[in-house]
Amino acid sequence: MHKPRKNRGRGALIALAVLAVLAGSLTVYGYAARRDPGRMAENRIVHLERLTYIDLPETRFIGMAIDETEWPAAIEACDALWERRAEFMPVLDAMAEYATVITGTCVLSHNNDIDHSDPESAERCLIGRFMRAGAPVPDGFDCYDIPAAKVALGICRGEFSTMTEKGPGKLYDKVDRGRYSVPYPQGWFFAEVYLPETVPEDGAVTRMGFLVPCQ
Repeated sequence: MHKPRKNRGRGALIALAVLAVLAGSLTVYGYAARRDPGRMAENRIVHLERLTYIDLPETRFIGMAIDETEWPAAIEACDALWERRAEFMPVLDAMAEYATVITGTCVLSHNNDIDHSDPESAERCLIGRFMRAGAPVPDGFDCYDIPAAKVALGICRGEFSTMTEKGPGKLYDKVDRGRYSVPYPQGWFFAEVYLPETVPEDGAVTRMGFLVPCQ
């Protein structure tokens, strides 16, 4: 889960806070750079390796949701749910006919289009997968419908234990300096996407994706 931050020079709040296979019409910008794994691990370095803009059709994110909405309890609850993912992800694995171009297991945060400064706001966190619009929701699962949108996907490489801390900022900075901006609060969501090569062990140099809508 990720709290929003100021979008420099635009006065809009955006979030801090993703993909095994990409298909369809993509515009890819390569920012590949070689880094020594030993140095990256030792210095806790995270590098934005690639930025991709995707025209994502209407989707339905299906997953298990956490009940906590206050920090830091929400973070702890999300971590605990992640440890249990082997219990529920096989159900989504069996729904291959509803798969989208975003095939990795994701941690999705959204705000129901309400500004975080609003007392009525409550950021929601789900662990699951992007599915086609209208996909059936299995018993016990929650869903969040996302309208068609252009999204920015950043693939980061670096020291795993600090990936979720530094990776989102790398993505936001690159989008912010380009021709797009991240909408907030209307239309905002954020996803961590776990790629096949993501190694969930502290100290490992690996790759991971982060995804936000842009306009």
